Amino acid sequence: MCSLRTRWRRLRSRGQSSRCSTRNAQEIMSESIIRPHHPFARELSELCAAFGLEPSGDVDQIEVTGVSSHSDRVVAGDVFAALPGRQRHGAEFAEVAIDNGAVAILTDGRGAALVRDASVPLIVVDEVRLALGHLAGWVHRTDPEAARLLGVTGARGKTSVVETIAALLRILGDEAATSGTLGRRVGEETAPAVLTTPEADELHAMIARMRETGVRFGAVEVTAHSVHERRIAGLEFEVIGFVSFAPEMLAPGVDAEATITTMIELFTPEHARRGVVSIDGEWGRRVVEETRIPVTTVATRPDRAADWHVTAEHLDEQLLVTVVGHEGRQVRATVWCDDEFAVANLGLAIVMLEEAGLDLEQVQEALDRAGGIDLTAAEHLPAVTVSEDVAREAGW
Repeated sequence: MCSLRTRWRRLRSRGQSSRCSTRNAQEIMSESIIRPHHPFARELSELCAAFGLEPSGDVDQIEVTGVSSHSDRVVAGDVFAALPGRQRHGAEFAEVAIDNGAVAILTDGRGAALVRDASVPLIVVDEVRLALGHLAGWVHRTDPEAARLLGVTGARGKTSVVETIAALLRILGDEAATSGTLGRRVGEETAPAVLTTPEADELHAMIARMRETGVRFGAVEVTAHSVHERRIAGLEFEVIGFVSFAPEMLAPGVDAEATITTMIELFTPEHARRGVVSIDGEWGRRVVEETRIPVTTVATRPDRAADWHVTAEHLDEQLLVTVVGHEGRQVRATVWCDDEFAVANLGLAIVMLEEAGLDLEQVQEALDRAGGIDLTAAEHLPAVTVSEDVAREAGW
């Protein structure tokens, strides 16, 4: 992986003056934002020096404890990232962010023109979302070794795989934070989903909360749209998984070629260490051909030359699912589910966990103790409402 400073050499900055913050983290906890309860304070001057930024105004002795791209969710000590939007620019809401305690504003040239008289330092960059992810990672001290992320992309099955990973980890006596169509979750804390893959500041804040609560794994749905918009900037996935994909699965008007090309960007060293790819379809095989990281393949079709094969045998109202790899390595599980796609998704989830370093013998022992895995149980799903934005983005 290249260093954050290397990624930022092309970013340039300028800005304006300073002020103190007024709103604290406890006052915003009721607003369903998962973020650290006890954030580390870092110096704004050190942040600027770390990335070669040149803010306007005096940044000495200003402490930063977070980053937020939503003005109404800013907490005292946050840098407010004023993002360009489809209809309005986030800089239009800078005063709201400042009133809530923002200690600096990060924006682009267009945003800077809207906040020339801001009472806090102004940092101007070319690509705000790219900057947002890396700054949030620095502020929250995001460490891929401390919280291992498993990402899932594709057109259909992302939510199922994410929830299956979480269910398997619960059986193992572990916990997984989750982020996707159903919302964000770390332990008992939940937050609703506005986008399937949220802005980078939310993901980095979630990872910081994982560290506080001792949660070692995070399972994240990653849409092509989020890759295109740089929402995963500053993150490194331990494993990225690819589920089913076909043009007919996409929303009307979405370009299939552009979508698959963007998804393949995830299978590069800039984003992930290794991949697991379902090759039941032709699109999965294309991912394997174009990947730039080591990948392991999974298939339910016996005619596919995959590293792992998934089979299912009907047992009354249950399925006996077997995931078989090289040299006879296998995991068998009794499964309660309504959807045959769940069989392929279970296989992908098991292999992703194995690639993330879990011992398959321990997985098998845990499944045997539990008597199987219920993939239809309501308790596996957080009680959140799926928004229209999420539904629209899901095909991406």
